[in-house]
Amino acid sequence: MIFVQGIDALFKVALMLIGNHRALILQCDSFESVVDFLKTTLPEMVQVQMERIINQAFELDISKELQAYEVEYHVLSEEMTFSPHHSNRHHHVKNHSPSAGSDRSSRLVERRRSSIDIEMMYRVEHQNRALKNQNIDLLEKLQHAQSQQRSLELSVHSNQIEQEKLKSHIRTLELERGALLQAVAKLRKLIPREALQQLNLALPPMPDWSPSSPAL
Repeated sequence: MIFVQGIDALFKVALMLIGNHRALILQCDSFESVVDFLKTTLPEMVQVQMERIINQAFELDISKELQAYEVEYHVLSEEMTFSPHHSNRHHHVKNHSPSAGSDRSSRLVERRRSSIDIEMMYRVEHQNRALKNQNIDLLEKLQHAQSQQRSLELSVHSNQIEQEKLKSHIRTLELERGALLQAVAKLRKLIPREALQQLNLALPPMPDWSPSSPAL
């Protein structure tokens, strides 16, 4: 890991160790107990814990943060160099020429601008991540709404099919009823009235029937 990422790997592993053991470190009541914890307790981790720490450190990206800290360090160093106390303290050692002071001032301004640009870049990246998360949430809600819409459309289509089946069944029953009425009417015409009276069959009067289509 050191060969791949360089000295940044040391910072990553250190951050992961402190982060994973933060609760135990905070329980220490003195600096000596913290040092003792780092010397004795921390190295006693099992292999699974060490592998987890290495994996977390390998996935951690702190290059931007380290660059920002480096810029801030140089800015603070320049400010300390140009502070009145520091100038009076080293006045007898070295006298700064106007051109050297101007160059250092310009470098200080450039580094401050770089620090501001990096901070703005971090803010923009944070806003972009927030917008991406918001877009993901909206897409999930849209997919859920589309799924519900498809379910409703399928339900409506199924109801329409069932309705058409019922209408077709009603038409079939009406046709059968009409055919039966016609058959009864023909039979009544074939049988003489006297025979019907002798059989004592009380048949209702036959209405005039004409096939009609059901109201849709």
